Amino acid sequence: MNSKANQALSESFYADRHIAGIGQLQLVPMVLEQHLDLIYEWVNQPHASFWGLMGASRDMVRKEYENLQAQPGHRVYIGVYNGTPMFLLEVYEAEFSPLVNKVILQPRDYGIHLLVAQANQPIHHFTFGVMVFCMDFVFNQFKAGRIVVEPDSNNEKIHRLNRVVGFRHQGKVKLGDKLAYWATCTQQQFKLAVNAYIDLNLDSKGTSQFSPFDSDLWNTVNLKLVKKMIAEWSHERILEPKKINSLQSLDRYRLVNQDASVVYEFNAQVLSLNHWSIDELTMERKSDNKAIRFDAVEFVCEFNSELKIPKDKLVTYLEEVTSTLYSAAYKRCSSRLPINELIIADLENIEAAMTEGHPCFVANNGRIGFNAEDFNRYAPEAAFPMHLEWLAITREKAVFSCVPDLNYEALITQELDPSLIDTFKDKLRECGKTWSDYYCIPVHPWQWKNKISTLFSRELSCKDIIYLGRGSDLYQAQQSIRTLLNLSRSKQRYVKVALSILNMGFVRGLSAEYMAVTPAINTWVAELIEHDNEINRLNFSILKEEAAIGYFNDYYSPEKVGNTAYNKMLSALWRESPKVGMKSEQRLMTMASLLHIEDDGDSFLKALINYSGLTAEQWLTQYLNCYFTPLLHCLYAHQLVFMPHGENLILKVERGVPVAAYMKDIGEEVCLLNSDLALPKGLERLHVKVSDDIAILSIFTDVFDGFFRFMAAILVERNLMSEYDFWQLVAENVKNYQHRFPQYSERFKAWDLFAPTFLHSCLNRLQLRNNFKMVDLSDPAGALQFSGTLNNPMAAFAEPQVNAMSDGKISNDEQRGKER
Repeated sequence: MNSKANQALSESFYADRHIAGIGQLQLVPMVLEQHLDLIYEWVNQPHASFWGLMGASRDMVRKEYENLQAQPGHRVYIGVYNGTPMFLLEVYEAEFSPLVNKVILQPRDYGIHLLVAQANQPIHHFTFGVMVFCMDFVFNQFKAGRIVVEPDSNNEKIHRLNRVVGFRHQGKVKLGDKLAYWATCTQQQFKLAVNAYIDLNLDSKGTSQFSPFDSDLWNTVNLKLVKKMIAEWSHERILEPKKINSLQSLDRYRLVNQDASVVYEFNAQVLSLNHWSIDELTMERKSDNKAIRFDAVEFVCEFNSELKIPKDKLVTYLEEVTSTLYSAAYKRCSSRLPINELIIADLENIEAAMTEGHPCFVANNGRIGFNAEDFNRYAPEAAFPMHLEWLAITREKAVFSCVPDLNYEALITQELDPSLIDTFKDKLRECGKTWSDYYCIPVHPWQWKNKISTLFSRELSCKDIIYLGRGSDLYQAQQSIRTLLNLSRSKQRYVKVALSILNMGFVRGLSAEYMAVTPAINTWVAELIEHDNEINRLNFSILKEEAAIGYFNDYYSPEKVGNTAYNKMLSALWRESPKVGMKSEQRLMTMASLLHIEDDGDSFLKALINYSGLTAEQWLTQYLNCYFTPLLHCLYAHQLVFMPHGENLILKVERGVPVAAYMKDIGEEVCLLNSDLALPKGLERLHVKVSDDIAILSIFTDVFDGFFRFMAAILVERNLMSEYDFWQLVAENVKNYQHRFPQYSERFKAWDLFAPTFLHSCLNRLQLRNNFKMVDLSDPAGALQFSGTLNNPMAAFAEPQVNAMSDGKISNDEQRGKER
């Protein structure tokens, strides 16, 4: 939250305080004889009809407040604005209210009634400021656990205000002659909602203000990205640095562009899997033998003869590189939790603190389509709470699907505040439409403003799509950017929405066609896993995508325009939250966090291991049991593979030790390899037929090269473990699994994890070839780009070759020679 928002909130914590942007507010106890005329006037103003005293005489008003003062647990205050009485606050202990035995109350529940007088001159956001002031007072003066309200069910204006300040309406209740909505709000919900409202509505500069990064910071992020370019493009054998000197632990390398106009030199160690561990403090860039600053965009142009980026895609790639630099600079000048606090932080704080993005891809934060303000609102590292926009889409052109124990009405009831559902129904009635003829769909605010409101103008004009309004829950973007975590209700489902920005080789849409079968795929995979004793023993599970929805736009149907991003602009899905069932001593963290390194070199992985109290070997053994063993079992027992990279895997840790793992993104990325298993109708696309050497890349590429390679380097660089010891632990994990399941011996031979080499599938080569669409998801294997083979570090532990890596590494020359 920005400082202005925090200041505005903190300044309202007392019963006599100046509220930023509004003025001086005070609360004084009501003295009936002194304040009766005021109260009488206020309750008879037209806007106070829901107060229930319209038309009451002065004596009736007196009697009402004499009765209130006599009731236990009731207190009445007069609110003063800049010296003038302007509002009435009633505070009551809920246990002495008509709510008793009608709703489920908790200890320390306090209720409030608030009546704001009609001002002579409208004051912008005045009622909001008064509400914030009064709720602060009740939370802090009375130490309320929750604040409870029960406004008339027809009072839409107060329902809207209640949602703004964090209330969640629980349902309707009959209180005397009044049918009321009762709602609750904790102090945490209140602060979150109010800060977000201030940021979005009162702080006009907070998200649009842009301050250029200073030159030192810009030089730093360019140096780091050039380092990654050299490392990853050398790993994929696009670049070939030449060794010019052998040093004690590292070697000196030189890299020269085609016309020899620029020379790079650096010290590096080439680890297993052709991983280049470069010491950035030794990096130099020279032209005409003079040192010049590092520039990642210039580096791409200098070496494009090797990169071979097509001319029609070069400029876009340069934009992605520049945006990645912007993101890196933003992260490094933003305040983040230090490592020692991050290892015990909540998942949303860990996600926001990640600085690297995908470890393999160089241009991994392109986000083409975002401007600077969008970046500050919607990027994961900004951690800015957002509301989703909601649309009604005609069922004639839409698809909704869900798991068997759910239905549309139940989902919407769980996802939306009931008072908001009533508001949406009213909007449909105003348009002459019927609730039962439409589905409600959440839309990312960027998507609504930049795509749907314009490209779907026909649908909006003919009421096939109707804008309903903004949702009340607040969400935060996760590392996968279009997956949103519910901040208002932490155990509520994640929402994944279409976001038509170009990022890392794809426009991040969602296919309506895929939405039709996504829950069914998740149900089938979940049942397979839940009935497997080995997977249950390992505490491995999937986060089910329980419901999905999509809209088919006739203009952009696949039959007319082919399979493009335009087919995937208006869809959404709901995924289980991993926070359900969490114990207080447990934490969740994305597996990508294990590769996180702070600017000062502190390693998240090292800190987590130290915090656990285990040795590195003990910790990694437990981690492999949680993450790697289940993948082995899914592959060999069921021929089932996921996309198990760091962002798709959430670890549950207890006192720093992994105890469970959750896999996500099931609907689009799970496959059955070379299986003859009969599948339910509609799920046939799960079947993928590939050769054995391609099938085993689900481990070799996705796990070994895509994650373990980087983990091993962190362990080596921080003297936690040698390469030899790391890969021996991985080998022991595989051997233990194979010994326990000899019935899969034929598959162990066909998909041999101890093979001497494996095909080197290259991710950056995919993006460099086509940064608009790296892979056709209907045929992902068909687009793979290879660069020879990689030596398998596991081969050293295949019987009988037990000493092949006894020195803990393979020499640089030997490594490169064998991998060509």
